[in-house]
Amino acid sequence: MARAVLLKRLVISVCRQLLFRHIPRLLSSWKHMIISCLFVLLVTNIIVFYKGCRSTFLFGEPTGFGKEKHGHVMNFPEHHFEKEYFNKGAHPVIENLMPMTVPLTVHFVWCNQRHFQFQNYLSVLGAYKFLHPVEILFHYSWEPELDSVAYYQFYADLLRDIPVFFSKSLEDTAICTSEVGVKVTHIASLLNKYGGIYIDINTIISQNLNPLREKRFSYMVEKSSSKETKHILLMLMGKDVISSEVSIEQLMSNPNVSCTLPSSYSMSHEATFCVHVDHEMFPVDIFELQTDFGQLARWVGYGTKSVLRPQPHKSPVIPNIVHYVWLGSNTFSFFSYLSLLSTLHVLKADAVYIHGDHYPTGKYWDKMKGNERVEFIFREVPSTVFGHTIGAKLSHASDFIRVDVLLRYGGIYMDWDVLWVNSIPESLRKYDFVACADWPRTGSYPDVFNMGLIAASNESVFLQYFMESFRHYIDSHWSYNAIHMPYKVYEKHPDQLFHYRHFQVICAEFKCHPVWMDGYKDDDVNHLTTARFDWRRDILALHWTYPDPPEFDNEEILRSSHGMFSDIGKYILEKAGIN
Repeated sequence: MARAVLLKRLVISVCRQLLFRHIPRLLSSWKHMIISCLFVLLVTNIIVFYKGCRSTFLFGEPTGFGKEKHGHVMNFPEHHFEKEYFNKGAHPVIENLMPMTVPLTVHFVWCNQRHFQFQNYLSVLGAYKFLHPVEILFHYSWEPELDSVAYYQFYADLLRDIPVFFSKSLEDTAICTSEVGVKVTHIASLLNKYGGIYIDINTIISQNLNPLREKRFSYMVEKSSSKETKHILLMLMGKDVISSEVSIEQLMSNPNVSCTLPSSYSMSHEATFCVHVDHEMFPVDIFELQTDFGQLARWVGYGTKSVLRPQPHKSPVIPNIVHYVWLGSNTFSFFSYLSLLSTLHVLKADAVYIHGDHYPTGKYWDKMKGNERVEFIFREVPSTVFGHTIGAKLSHASDFIRVDVLLRYGGIYMDWDVLWVNSIPESLRKYDFVACADWPRTGSYPDVFNMGLIAASNESVFLQYFMESFRHYIDSHWSYNAIHMPYKVYEKHPDQLFHYRHFQVICAEFKCHPVWMDGYKDDDVNHLTTARFDWRRDILALHWTYPDPPEFDNEEILRSSHGMFSDIGKYILEKAGIN
């Protein structure tokens, strides 16, 4: 490789000597000399290419093509290549080659500083999948920004996944005015300059627009109860349609495109070209939405009209084994002892594996040493993940280890502050991945999962994508990879995770929050107020995130305490046969 590059540089040097130092003498045959030098360079590059340096092209340096091949991940969503059209069989792509007045360029306008929401994402993606445009121009006054907890990633998804999606700063910021009449004029001016299709960023088209592209002008507006125009939803125009003889007012004398709201959309109405979404939507809103709009939104966003829910296998695929992570040199507390007892005698795990870098110590660990179902698996604390440094926070190392262990062996991962009060039904172990929502509000996230208790098959697709999410590891943020990214993975693959809200109840500040009840994200909705539940039959486990209950400090305090927490601890001791 190095010799080939040196040979190439030598040839270039010789050519320079011939061309510049001897130009006066060779001026009469300069054309022949240039042709000869180019020929020598071409032969040299061919030699270099077939000697193994195939990334070294004419006048270029090696670019490491081999490295680019290694570890390549296909990010382009498969459903973008849909062969099945939404409601008419095959894609009418060939029609796009027919001469049309309106070119296949789509325009979106983005005004002001705000988050790019899911319905905006569906609007752009719908235009891409229904129209197959040659370009989608996203004109912005302020480019959408990521929120502080990185929920609104939909704009970045479009930039990554749609090859013809181009963002550009607005040439005419007057288009962002709140005065509808002025806005319409400026949108028409934009289309008159470029030609194409303007789609409101909250509007999802519902079919191919080729019938409208044959006309020189088509549009749809949303009107208020007073019949005044509120929004321009859709406009198609050929280039240079507006002239001294034809004004925009003349063109807009009669709307000729039908649009509707999600609640009234019907696939049977062929005259309906678009759906205007007048409220914020989240992906979870459409996963199982049993309406025609639900089918449209799922086809646009996920490539299927079917509901998006995980399907169980015929027999259990999650082994009844439990994995804990134990990092650092620490004393095995009574709370940890209770957790392990609940795993052995309430869950009735076939085996328990504790993965860590130091053996636990203390009298409660001594009680467990001889248990044939408990194994300690030595493992160093990981220092990197996908090349990113894992800092000193052991919780981050644990976040990675739990995913890695489940991918290897499958089973149930649990934190040490989880206590089982019921065993897992066999029906639950037929799913590939099981998790439960956490209760606190987390920015704009509709939900986040508490990954302190999860169950998975080692062939879980969700688990594979969860591991992939660590390619975007952020060590400085304690919850990004542990809480936020799993939910973003769920939004992309909702059919790969079974969301079981009775899996665990999260307790914080001594208040427990059942997430199957209304208003569970409010701190005031807890087991001490309106959210009372029966821990013996309503849930499988309880999880105390912070702080540890004083009832679990030691056995003496537990036996002398009263209340739900002490009842749970005593129940576990009873199940373990400890009187």
